[in-house]
Amino acid sequence: DYVKKPYTVEEMLNAVERSLTEVRLRKEKDALTERLVQTNRELQRRVAELNVLHSVGKQVTELSNLNELLPRMVDAATQITQAEEGYLYLVDSSRLICRAHKRASSAHARPADFEVTDRVSRYVINQCQPLVLKPEHLAGEGIKAVSAAYAPITLGGEVMGALGVSNVSANSRLFTKHDSALLSMLADYVAISIENARNFEALRLAKEYENQQMRVTFEKF
Repeated sequence: DYVKKPYTVEEMLNAVERSLTEVRLRKEKDALTERLVQTNRELQRRVAELNVLHSVGKQVTELSNLNELLPRMVDAATQITQAEEGYLYLVDSSRLICRAHKRASSAHARPADFEVTDRVSRYVINQCQPLVLKPEHLAGEGIKAVSAAYAPITLGGEVMGALGVSNVSANSRLFTKHDSALLSMLADYVAISIENARNFEALRLAKEYENQQMRVTFEKF
């Protein structure tokens, strides 16, 4: 703004106030625009999370083969948390067995069946609590990762294993408590899928036994 000579003090003050008002309005507009952009990004991410959870829910009800279902759970975990790696461990007696894993170099998770030694997973299983680890925590455990998150797999008080994700690239994002909550929801789906697989197997064996008994009975006749 500007004023022409001669001018009074009131005219100068009014000109300064007009300029300050314009600057304040411009800053407020920029701040609101930035907030709107961030809100839209957050909303898009929440919609993507809901779509992943919806897809996982359908797969749990449609699939009974764990070798096919568990890798999809790991894929969902890496997708929903924007992780580079993922893994699913199940407790077998006193052993910890990896049933599915995804490497940073792989596009999708693969089924697995080998024993692992993972102190963090053991801790999560024993404490039955989700856990988020920062770089300083991982360095103390000797784990080569930037960030990691774990969630226990439980059903009806029974701890079945742990679901985990990690980022290994130098500039990758750090996981938050929200990521941990998403992992916990997916871990519940894993527990349900394992229980469904057990029930399907028990039903199959019961049907086989029933058919065998009927066959024996008819053979007698």
